Amino acid sequence: MKQACVCVLAYNEQNHIARTVQAIRAGNDGVDFDVVVYANGCTDQTTEVVKGLLATVPNLRLRELAKPSKPEAWNTAFVENQNLVLFFSDGDIAPEPGCVARLYQCLTENPTVSIVCPELRPQPTGLPLDKRLTGFLQIPFAQDFLNGAFYAVRRDVIERALKERELDGIPSGIVGEDAFVQTLVPRTAFRVTEQRVFYEPPALSDYYKYLARIRWQNEQLAYYRDELGDPVRKKSSTVQRLREKLSATRRFTRLIEGAMSTATRRIVTAANRRRIDNLYRKLGPVRREGQEILGSSTRSISTK
Repeated sequence: MKQACVCVLAYNEQNHIARTVQAIRAGNDGVDFDVVVYANGCTDQTTEVVKGLLATVPNLRLRELAKPSKPEAWNTAFVENQNLVLFFSDGDIAPEPGCVARLYQCLTENPTVSIVCPELRPQPTGLPLDKRLTGFLQIPFAQDFLNGAFYAVRRDVIERALKERELDGIPSGIVGEDAFVQTLVPRTAFRVTEQRVFYEPPALSDYYKYLARIRWQNEQLAYYRDELGDPVRKKSSTVQRLREKLSATRRFTRLIEGAMSTATRRIVTAANRRRIDNLYRKLGPVRREGQEILGSSTRSISTK
C-alpha cells in the first residue's frame, strides 16, 4: 500500500480535470501516492479526459459513480482507500508544486495534527475583471478554517471520530462536507500550511448565490454540531476569536489583504442584502437526512 492517496471528487470538470491531476502530481517525488478520480454523476466528458491520462500519468485511477453527490463520493473514497494519509481534492483546482509532499510531511511529523490544508487563493492570472473582484472578496481575514478544495487527513483519526458519533461517513444531504469534517477534530488538531492551492472564483453574479448557500450550509451544520458535539467551534468571545485569527496569519501582508477584503465584503454584502435574502429563501427549507429542520419562518436572517 502506498503512503497516501489523493481522492479527486469531480463532477462535470472536463475543462479542468487534466490540469488538476497534473498539478497534484507535480513536484512530489518524495511521496509514493495514488491519485483516484471519483467522477460522480458526470454528464460531460470528464471520464473521457481522465481515461486519456491513464497511460501517461503514473498511479492514476478512475472510479465512476452514478450519483452526483460529493458527500457520497467522499464516503466511497474513504472506505475504498486505507492509506495512512488521505487527500481530498476538488476537480477544478491546482495546488502549487510540492503541496502533497508538504502536507504529508506536516501530518506525519506532527502526531497531534489530524487535518491539514494549504491556503486557498484565487488563481493569479487569466481571470476576467468580475472574477478578480470575486476572488478578492473571498480572501478571508485569516484562514483559520478548512478549505474543501484540497486537504489531507490522518485516516485513522477521522475513522475513530466517525465511529464515536455512530456515523459511517458524512451524513447524506450535508452541503458543506469540509466544514463537517473539521467538526470531527479539536481546533488544535487542525493546521493551515503556507503552501497554496489555486482556484477559479465564480462570476460576481454567482457570488451572491454563494453567500446565500453559505448561510444555508451554516444553519444546517449547526444542528449537527448541537447533536453530535463539536470540539472545533466552541463559543468564544469576540476578542478570543480575533486573537485566534491573528495568530493564524503568519504574514503581515496577508493580514492587510484579508482586512481590506473583509471590509469590502461587508460593504458589498450590506448593499446587496435583499438580493442575498431572496436567493437564500429560494434554496428551500434547511434539511437534515432529507427531513426539514428549518422552514422559511424559523430560519435565521444572519449571513456569513
